[in-house]
Amino acid sequence: MGFFDKSQQLSTFTFLGNDNFTIKSFGNDVSMHPIVSSCIDCISRHCSKATFSDENGQQVDFLKRPNEYQSQSAFIYKIVANLKKNNECFIYIDRNKRNKVKQLHVLNHGNCKIKVIEDELLFEFLLPITGTKKVVPYSEIIHVRDKYMNNEFYSDDQQETLKNLVNTKHTLEQGIEKYIHTSNLVRGIVQVNAIVKEEDLKKYLKDFNSQIFDLENKSSYAVLDNKASFQPISSNAQIPDHEIFESVNREIYSYFGLTQAIVENSASEDEMENFYDSIINPILKQISEEFSDKLNMTVTLALNNYIFTSFQRKVNAIKELMSFGILDINESRKLLGYSELGEEGAKRLQTLNVVNMDLVDAYQMNGIENKSQNEDQMDVKELTGKEDNKEENNKEENNKEENNKEKDKKDKEETK
Repeated sequence: MGFFDKSQQLSTFTFLGNDNFTIKSFGNDVSMHPIVSSCIDCISRHCSKATFSDENGQQVDFLKRPNEYQSQSAFIYKIVANLKKNNECFIYIDRNKRNKVKQLHVLNHGNCKIKVIEDELLFEFLLPITGTKKVVPYSEIIHVRDKYMNNEFYSDDQQETLKNLVNTKHTLEQGIEKYIHTSNLVRGIVQVNAIVKEEDLKKYLKDFNSQIFDLENKSSYAVLDNKASFQPISSNAQIPDHEIFESVNREIYSYFGLTQAIVENSASEDEMENFYDSIINPILKQISEEFSDKLNMTVTLALNNYIFTSFQRKVNAIKELMSFGILDINESRKLLGYSELGEEGAKRLQTLNVVNMDLVDAYQMNGIENKSQNEDQMDVKELTGKEDNKEENNKEENNKEENNKEKDKKDKEETK
């Protein structure tokens, strides 16, 4: 439960025999650690590029500047930063007497409480800037959650997991500091080869140290007479392995669903698109749903789908989409970051290689009808041809018979 963080005492570990070098835990506010702060900033910064719009795609007036202290981008950044730091965020809806929204304020997570009084769910908090205490119905609070599984109202407190990772990294960083500290130490025993008083022993040690650590002694050597000798003691201090650091870093990045490349702005386009689909888009979707419910209107917080795409890939996408009439000129210019052209830009262009389906159907139906007519004509011609051939054959037969008759007649006359 993210509300009631238990105070944790600072742990200190002292290694005996190592010049009282101490290892301390990082503390309670792990969001102040550089790597955690970078992760929260990365997600919040990318979300702050989104814009609020209504059901018609137009900007909502009171969300252009949610309050007198913050722009829309700063407001969205603060919502997401609180969400990732505390696993939840509370926004107070300040309404006027006519119940219209005046301002929206992101509340300090540590000054908020949910109470049930006479079966009514109330929310107690301190106003930003003035610190005035207010109690309002829970319905006047926009409540955005992260890692929300077990409790009905609150997100799960998984900060202990992150604290353990940060403390491990902090310990490794202190290990490097310890290595640098001990590697510059001179360790050894000054042995006096005579029976001397305790005061003389201290004097030998003091003289030896003054020679070693004298700023004017550039050689770092010290001189002893034959009454004393120095026996050095080697240090076994070792620097932590680099792979251990990388492993802990990956665990922290993984906690936020990130990679080092995304945080350092060196990720590929495919990685950034996956980052948008898996991390950014779910956050924007939840904020949209909560705002729509509590403000009693359709509110959408969304990013341009091509925001992580290079200019060349945008141009290639526009070529393909415009050729099918999917984008008009204004939409194409908006993708490239150019201003719209008004009504002239609302035109949709289309390549001649793409044909309207109704025309295709009509063309195909005309083709079928023409084909049927052609086939009928061919059948008529075929039948007519057969009849003509039959008549010609009959004529030939008749001619042959007449010729035979005339020949027989001639033969008979000759015989007589």
